[in-house]
Amino acid sequence: MEYLSVALTVGLFAAVGSAAYAALFGAPWVPTRQAERKSLAELADLAPGEKFYDLGSGTGTILFDLARSRPDVEFVGVEISLLPYLYSKARQLLGARHYRNVKIFFRDLYRFDISAADAVFVFLVAKRHQVVAQKLAHEAKPTCRIIVEAWPIEGIEPLKTQKTEKSLSLFLYRGDQF
Repeated sequence: MEYLSVALTVGLFAAVGSAAYAALFGAPWVPTRQAERKSLAELADLAPGEKFYDLGSGTGTILFDLARSRPDVEFVGVEISLLPYLYSKARQLLGARHYRNVKIFFRDLYRFDISAADAVFVFLVAKRHQVVAQKLAHEAKPTCRIIVEAWPIEGIEPLKTQKTEKSLSLFLYRGDQF
């Protein structure tokens, strides 16, 4: 019984600690609504064989939503908060035949290589945008489409802004803007 208590304590500490780390570094878990996911798919304008990265993928809702309709695209999620990551991995395993084109990693988005991405989605608090902008400047392909939700990146004019009545704004950039 003592081992179970220790295991539960360690597990709880890991879950809470990873959530706190994610929130501290700009990625508190806030789900993207269905209207925003539809707009995101339009802005990403994915072609067969391309790679779409969701930096801070949470429970994988965006990845799974897009992957169902686009089996010809590779979707990559990166999540540092343990509970959303485990949820997304369980969902991926349970729907394995539908999500063969989805990969999810338990990693820090700031240390994850995005150089192979054709499109990147980021939903972080605005105070972390400059750190992400530096990452994009070093790693994003010039043609990579970058979609940022909620707040524009200060000092860089978006190529397009999309907003519907009941959704947050989405801002489209290209890698060569960074």
